[in-house]
Amino acid sequence: FLVNRIDGETNASARQQQIQEFNNPECEVFIFLISTRA
Repeated sequence: FLVNRIDGETNASARQQQIQEFNNPECEVFIFLISTRA
């Protein structure tokens, strides 16, 4: 499985890019991990 991950080290532009990619219907990323404790 392909995975995206956001944590406290992820800057705002990279975060937005990952979210847009994940929301794309043609995206092959299956899992999105988000750390709320970062």
